[in-house]
Amino acid sequence: MSEPKVIYLGPACEADTGDGRTWAEDNPWPDCECGHGPVQYVLGETFNRIKAERDALQLRLNAADQRIDELINPARSEADDALVLIVDHQQFIAGEYEDLVDKASDFQDRAYALGIARGILRSAALNTPQ
Repeated sequence: MSEPKVIYLGPACEADTGDGRTWAEDNPWPDCECGHGPVQYVLGETFNRIKAERDALQLRLNAADQRIDELINPARSEADDALVLIVDHQQFIAGEYEDLVDKASDFQDRAYALGIARGILRSAALNTPQ
């Protein structure tokens, strides 16, 4: 972003002097005892340019934030799923989750039956004359 060109109007306490308030391109006034300081002004066209630059940067920042959210959200949902599995597993181990126990028991029964069926088929295949 470019630096704006600033001009200064002398402190209000200068208004009572014979010359009145003066303009300057730098800030030549020391701190006044009265507490007044110079007023900074920026040209309108410079202000509009800087405002447009700021708005463009804000749009880019918003787009980048949205992209970051899009990339992070799937990871968050996977982490949430993993957390649910961990909690389910802990409850299963503790015996606190009846339907998980039933599902696991059913799975073990099917695996056992499948193992027996495979053993019978393998035995039959080995004992079959070729």
